[in-house]
Parts: sequence; structure tokens; C-alpha cells
Amino acid sequence: MKDKLMLKRLLPYVIFVLGVIAGATFFLPAVSYEGETFTGIDIALGKELINVDFLGIEDVTEAVLPMNMYAIVPYAAPIFAGIFTLVFKRGNTFALAMFVLSGALFFMIGDYVDVEVTILGESELYSVEWNIAYGALIGALASIMAAIGEMLHISMSDKQ
Repeated sequence: MKDKLMLKRLLPYVIFVLGVIAGATFFLPAVSYEGETFTGIDIALGKELINVDFLGIEDVTEAVLPMNMYAIVPYAAPIFAGIFTLVFKRGNTFALAMFVLSGALFFMIGDYVDVEVTILGESELYSVEWNIAYGALIGALASIMAAIGEMLHISMSDKQ
């Protein structure tokens, strides 16, 4: 009985730490292509890849990873879900849904990251066959572990 009470008190903090770990993978490589790796910051907030101009007059060619909201969600959701778990001491199905969503989006991260190429003022989006890097995998696993912890937390809260 004492072990269950200790687990019930400790579990929200473990879930929170797992959420922070998942969110902190923002700084680790998320996708790679032909030896080039890009962090969560690069794919979520955007990054200039190539910029060719002619005598500084006009951008002739530019390739960028544009800001991507779908890439921001898997990094932010587990942190917010962990905070919800700490604030609301009882199990929280909304936090569980956020952890599950985050885990799924981490596994699909390469599917929604495109490269925007602008040639002489005309832009076009190109899909790339990205490989998932270790940062996204760590984030996905941490989110899934937090979701499992949240399910346990919900089941322990419902038994009161």
C-alpha cells in the first residue's frame, strides 16, 4: 500500500521529466538527407540552405527549410502535457492525448518537412525523402513512455 502511494506521488514528476526530455530533443538532429542533418530548431523555425545572388542585386536562387508548425508541435506538446500532469495531480486524458500526438508526429517528422526553392522570384515546395535522425527517435520514445506513465497515472487516480 505504501509503495502504491509513493508511486502515485512520484509518477507526475517522472512524466514531467519525460516530457521535458522529449521537448529538449529540439536541439538534437531530427532529420537527415545524404549526410546532411538538421536539428529540430532548423526544421521547426526554418533555416536558409542556399542563397545565390548576382552582385548583391537580386536573389537568383535560394533554398530554405520554411518555418513549420507541424514540426513545432511534437516538441512543445510533451512539455505542456508534463506541466498539465504536474498542475492537475489527478490523471489527465488531455495530457495523454498530447503525449500520443507528439509521439506520432515525431515518427512522421520527415513526411511534413519540405524544402522551398526560389529561382528568380518564383517559389516552389519540394518533398525530400528524409531519414529520421536519433533526436526525433529519442523524442518519440520519451513521449510514448510518458503516455504509458500517464495511462498508469489515470488508472491510479480513477481508483480513489
